[in-house]
Amino acid sequence: MSLPTPRTPKKLQSSLGQIPKRRGISRMTVGIAALGFLSGCVYTGSPSEARPTQISYLHALPILAVAASPDGSYVATASEDKTIIIVRPSTPDETTTLLAHDDWVTSLAFNPTSPQLASGGKDGKLILWSTETWERIGEPLFSGEGIWALAYSPSGSMLAVALEDGSVEVLDALDGRRQVLLRPDAERTNAVTFSPNSDTVLATAHGGDAPEDIVAILWDISTGNELNRLIGHVPTSQAIVTTDPNMGNDLLQSGVLAGNVNDVEFIPDGSRIATAGEDGTVRVWSTLTGAQIDSYQVLGVGLKTAVYSHDGKFIFTGGSNGFAALLNAETLDTLEEIPREGIILNSAAFTPIDAFVVAGYFDGALRIWPTRLQTP
Repeated sequence: MSLPTPRTPKKLQSSLGQIPKRRGISRMTVGIAALGFLSGCVYTGSPSEARPTQISYLHALPILAVAASPDGSYVATASEDKTIIIVRPSTPDETTTLLAHDDWVTSLAFNPTSPQLASGGKDGKLILWSTETWERIGEPLFSGEGIWALAYSPSGSMLAVALEDGSVEVLDALDGRRQVLLRPDAERTNAVTFSPNSDTVLATAHGGDAPEDIVAILWDISTGNELNRLIGHVPTSQAIVTTDPNMGNDLLQSGVLAGNVNDVEFIPDGSRIATAGEDGTVRVWSTLTGAQIDSYQVLGVGLKTAVYSHDGKFIFTGGSNGFAALLNAETLDTLEEIPREGIILNSAAFTPIDAFVVAGYFDGALRIWPTRLQTP
C-alpha cells in the first residue's frame, strides 16, 4: 500500500481506521547509548528512494525490542519466542542466539561503558550477557515482576527497570541492589530512559484506561520525586479485538477509550524529549519546563517508537500498519516515508557507524535501512 499524500508537512492522512495495540507489544526500550558518533550530518535522500537494504526473518514470533551496541558492531533483537538474536548490520545473515528466558523477551539495553547487554523478560528475569563472548554473566541480576522496559544510565552504573505492575526500580548495575523505587500513578509503564547527561534524571512513558494515565513523567531519582509531567497524548478507541496472526494487525470489534505513551527519548544534548503515542503523534517537549514544543501526527496509526539520531537532527518513528518515517527533529517535517507493508513496527534504533536504522517487526523480521545521513 502506498502512503497517502500529506495535507501538511507534519500531518499525514490515512484511509485506514485506528488500529488498537495488543497489550504488551510496545513494552520495550531501545538502548539510547547506541545513538552514536558521526557529527554534522546532512540528509541526502528522497522519499521515493526509501527501501530496506536487508530483511532478515530472525524470529518465529514478533520482535519486541531492538538495540544497537555503542560501537555499532552489533544489533540485538528480542522476541516473543523467548530468544535474543545478535546480528552485525553489515552481515545480518550471520547470527548468534542467546537463550535464558522462560517467556517473552521484552526489552534490551547495551551498557554504554562496559561490554555487557542487559535483557528483561515477561518471566521477571533481568539477565546480563558479555558482548565479548555472548555468554550469560552469573545469575539474573533481578527476578520478580514481569519486566517491560530497561535503560542504562549514562555512566553505566545504574539500570532502570519498568515492571508489570507499573512501578520502576532503579538498580545498581553491578549487584542489582535497589537504589530507588518509583511508583507512577498509572496503569502501565511502557518505556524508560535516562537523560544522556545525568544519572539522576529519568523519563518514563505510561498508559492506561484513564486519560490521566497517558503521560510521560520526568523524575529526579536522587530523591524519587517528580520533576515534570508531559501531558498531551490523548486516548484512542481500543478494547475487544481480533488479530491477523500473519500480519499482526488488530481489527477493532468494539472499544472503549484507552491509550499509551509507547516510547520516550531524550535528544542527545538533553534539552528536549520526544514521545510516541498510540494516538498517532510524536510530541516534542522541553526538558526544563515540560511544555510541549511541537507535534507530528499520522491519522489511523498507533506509533510505537520515536528515536533520535546521534546528532539530534533526525527522529525515526513507526508503528501499526507498517508506517515508518524519518523526520527533521527541529521542524518535525517528513524527510522520508518508508513504504508500508502492513506489518506492525514495534521497535527501532539508529546504529552509530554506518548510519542505518534497524527496526523490529511483528512478523519476526529485522529490517535495515540506510538513513542517507552523510557528513559534508
